[in-house]
Amino acid sequence: MTFRLAAAFALMAVASSGSHAAKDNATLIKEAVSALDEAYVMDVKPADAKYTNCKYGQLESRQIVRCGIGFSLGSTDLAQIGYWEVDVQGDTYTIYAMNGKALSALERINRGGSYSSSTYPGAFKTGQGRTPLDMKQAAKAIQ
Repeated sequence: MTFRLAAAFALMAVASSGSHAAKDNATLIKEAVSALDEAYVMDVKPADAKYTNCKYGQLESRQIVRCGIGFSLGSTDLAQIGYWEVDVQGDTYTIYAMNGKALSALERINRGGSYSSSTYPGAFKTGQGRTPLDMKQAAKAIQ
């Protein structure tokens, strides 16, 4: 009986440890894109804008996102288009602003007391020091 009880506890321990499995890169990238989209809605979009749009793509081995703001419903034209890079390290991600429009958005996202700085502390950073994105290639990668 003691052996069965010990085996049952061992089985429960193995089963419960599996429920805390690390997230895979694809899941973290989806979460990062969602956080960026949320940041644009909550902190970047001006009052007169109608919608925001963030779209994911891959440029070689780099995970990139293009976000912009739309001012006219029914139009696909975006303004203030920022390019971002998602970097996954272990169980976390960092989202880097990779062009001037993204840096402008980053100022609003990281502003003290902003929704994004409270909800995703430290997730959004400047891309300074990172390998620059080729903007033409990035635009082609995200169509």
